[in-house]
Amino acid sequence: MRKRFAITAVAAAAIAGALLAPSGAAAATEFGSSCSGEHPIPAPYVVASLGAPSSGLPVAAPTSGVITEAKVQLAAPLPITIPEEVKLLRATGGGNYTVTSQADIQVGSAQTVADVRMPVQAGEFLGMYGLPITYEGETIPGIEFFCETGPASLLGIHPGDVPLGTTAMFTEEPEAAVPLAGVIEPDADHDGYGDETQDKCPQSAAVQTACPVLVVDTYPLPGRKKAVVLVSVSAPTSVSVSGSAKLPKATKSAKTSAKIKLKALTKSAVPGKLNRFSLSFPGPLKSAIGTLPPGKSITIQLQASATNVTGEKVTDK
Repeated sequence: MRKRFAITAVAAAAIAGALLAPSGAAAATEFGSSCSGEHPIPAPYVVASLGAPSSGLPVAAPTSGVITEAKVQLAAPLPITIPEEVKLLRATGGGNYTVTSQADIQVGSAQTVADVRMPVQAGEFLGMYGLPITYEGETIPGIEFFCETGPASLLGIHPGDVPLGTTAMFTEEPEAAVPLAGVIEPDADHDGYGDETQDKCPQSAAVQTACPVLVVDTYPLPGRKKAVVLVSVSAPTSVSVSGSAKLPKATKSAKTSAKIKLKALTKSAVPGKLNRFSLSFPGPLKSAIGTLPPGKSITIQLQASATNVTGEKVTDK
């Protein structure tokens, strides 16, 4: 494996000298490889762990979600910080892989943990591509790393970059892996943010901050032919206003009063203003109001309801 790459750059030699001893461990929520990278590779190459697990982790993403952390484990700290591009690869058959997502990170310490946001599908693989660097006046295309591992491991290699959305063929080198792992979080609302650390409102794809609290207040203005309801809301939403009333007993011998419903009205409500809803009274209610004896009244129950971003119904009566 070591004979495959000829390293002549000054920076590559300095980095190789810094890689002395393996260390590190992996978390149970990770996939990829937590082996310690001991050998630098001069770019341009995209390298990926494609074979069996080399360190107790699943080599491919075991589930879909969002990668929120990328972890690079090296045998020792580097003398300089190196920019790397983490890539997600999806197998398309015949040794070909498509890059579905990528993120830039900086690698310098023996154990690099970088925040990323990379939507991932189950079965995808992690890869690495070194971005250009300058060291002691010398420009180098970039550097990646690999570990020598067990016989079941497999390193995929492609010369040059594989840009996002493109497909390329990878050759395979046995007994090697990329010292790169990713942490996957669920993404219940499919907004591209990890539900545990990146999305404070996983019930709504439209909101990543704390779920807004929806407050609905109503102000009824009763009349003889209609009821005007002024509704205020704390967030944009659709509001439905409805009502009902009990009519006076038709005769003295009647056991119950007739109940009548007002036709509900639904429309969008804007926060910061009084949204006007006008509910017309049906004919029987108008007639009952018109024939009310002095001192008598009819009570109309009104309510405004809306649904917040978490799907909960909020009602003001």
